[in-house]
Amino acid sequence: MIQNKAKEKNIIHLVQGPTSAHSSQRKHNHAVAPFNPPNLKLPKEWLKYGTAIGNLVEGTLFLPFKTPLHDDYYTKVLNRVKKEDEFRIEDIRQFCIKNRVTLGLVLDLTGTDRYYDANYWVDSGVSYIKIPSSGHEVHENKHAILKFIKEVEKFWNVPKNKGKAIGVHCTHGLNRTGYMICRYMIEKMNVEPVDAIQRFQDARGYEMARQEYVKHLMSLPSPKNSPNSDQ
Repeated sequence: MIQNKAKEKNIIHLVQGPTSAHSSQRKHNHAVAPFNPPNLKLPKEWLKYGTAIGNLVEGTLFLPFKTPLHDDYYTKVLNRVKKEDEFRIEDIRQFCIKNRVTLGLVLDLTGTDRYYDANYWVDSGVSYIKIPSSGHEVHENKHAILKFIKEVEKFWNVPKNKGKAIGVHCTHGLNRTGYMICRYMIEKMNVEPVDAIQRFQDARGYEMARQEYVKHLMSLPSPKNSPNSDQ
C-alpha cells in the first residue's frame, strides 16, 4: 500500500488515472501475496528467449511477454545474467511508453509466485490476475481456459477499458501464453486456427514449441463452419 505522497511519486504507473481509481484497484487486489521466494533459481530456459516482449498480436490488444524477474534475481546472485538480458516489470513499462500501449490488465499463467512481486502491478494501477497452470497440460485445463476467457471478456466489456491492452505471460511467454491467446481469438473473435497461430507467432517472434498445443488449436472447429457463422 502507498503510505505517503513521497512514496507515491516513486510508484511506476503503466496506466494513467485518478488516485481514487488506484486506491480502488489496490483494494480489489488486496489478496496478492507478498514477494518471498523460496529460492532465486532462474526459470529453465528463460535466457533462451532473448526477445522478452512481443508486439501486440495483430487484430487484438493482447501483449505477450515472458515473465519478468524481481531485482533480487540480478542483485543477490551476481554475474549470472548479462545486463542486456535482465528483464523487469520496468522494462515492460518502458516498452509501453515507447509504443504508446496502455496496459490495463496482466494475466499471469505461471504456476508459481516466486518470479516477482505482483503487488507492483497493483500499486501501478494495473489489474493483475493469477491463472495458475502447468506448462504441459493447459489445453486440458478447462478451468484455466474458462477463467482466461471470462477475465478477458470482463475486462474489455468495461467501457473505460476500451483501447487498453491485456498483457499475458507464462514462463517464456510462448506456449501457455500462445495457446490461451489463440484459443480466445478462435472462439471469441472468429479467427481461423491457422491464422491465430501465425499472428501470435509473428507477434511473439518465436514459434510455439509445444506441438500438442498447436495440434489442439488446429483441431478446434473452424469459425467458418460454426452454426453462427455468416459465411
